[in-house]
Amino acid sequence: MRFTPNSAADIALKSKPITGNFPGRVHSAEDCTSKKGVDMIKLGITVYVNGKEFQRECYLHPAMEVLVYNFCKNANLEREYQNGELRAELCENKDVMVRLGIEKGDPGYQDKSVIKDFLPLNTPETKMGGSTPAPVPRAGAPRPSPTTAPDPADDSSDVPF
Repeated sequence: MRFTPNSAADIALKSKPITGNFPGRVHSAEDCTSKKGVDMIKLGITVYVNGKEFQRECYLHPAMEVLVYNFCKNANLEREYQNGELRAELCENKDVMVRLGIEKGDPGYQDKSVIKDFLPLNTPETKMGGSTPAPVPRAGAPRPSPTTAPDPADDSSDVPF
């Protein structure tokens, strides 16, 4: 097994779920289908917290009306929202502001930070909670190399249904 060692501060940060509003970027988006056969989109989002990057997944499902609306509004996809059709490829490389909340872990698993909502970028509301967000790298800018290993306790790759 190969892994990237972490500092004690990184481990402390990873072992405690983080809440607040933080900048992020959609690094991947794919069309998928729920267990009930409903089309949805799985978003892979890099969240920037205190100079560190964390990967989180978020699902856009038609039944999650407020989440879909806020994502489209704040990712400049309002036209697609008004047309009632959103394609996964349009979601990629969008800068977003996310509200992280805590999801209780199943027995034997830690609680974890999850994306609860999308907010407008650079407004007073997005500065509440958490620390001052790190700037979101712009598209085409060099990406920092990852400095942390994936969290083995993070089971966010599981479908939330």
